[in-house]
Formats: sequence, C-alpha cells, structure tokens
Amino acid sequence: MAYEGAGGDRGRAGFYKSLIGRLEADGSYTDGSFLAWAQRQLTLGERQVDGATLREHLLSDLRQSGRMPELLEPVEHPEELDYLWEYFIDMCKR
Repeated sequence: MAYEGAGGDRGRAGFYKSLIGRLEADGSYTDGSFLAWAQRQLTLGERQVDGATLREHLLSDLRQSGRMPELLEPVEHPEELDYLWEYFIDMCKR
C-alpha cells in the first residue's frame, strides 16, 4: 500500500508523483517532469495571429538564422508517461 509517511512518499504513489512533477510557487513545474514538458508542448502548439503555431514560427527562425530558440531545445521528460500525452492528444481531436 502506498502512503506518505515521515520519510516522504513511498511506493508507487511516490514514484508517479516524482515523474509527474509539482507546481512550484512561481507557477512553473518541476524541471524534468512530465508537467513541465507538457506545458512546453502546449505553448509550442499555440496558434499565432497568422494561424501558424509558435513551433512553426520558431522552426522557421531556426532555418533562417541557424540559432536554436530556447523553447525548441530538447527537454527531458519521463518517457514512461508518453501514453498520457498521446491519450490527451486523442481526446482533444474529438
């Protein structure tokens, strides 16, 4: 049975909490967490005034300037939770 004791999270609940991450006081999510990665994916997918996504604009900038925009730099995330992202995307398509 998973529970939170004096020593912190234990069992599966603690494992998944560490993968998912937590919201920090400044409004950001734990670095390297699934939530931080998902927040970045949502930001990159936002449509701009011209109808293109932010990701498309940044990729165009990369092609033209040769400089990697910070938002396009790879971010580590727990691949064990990729199925949640795929499920979320599927649900958004409905």
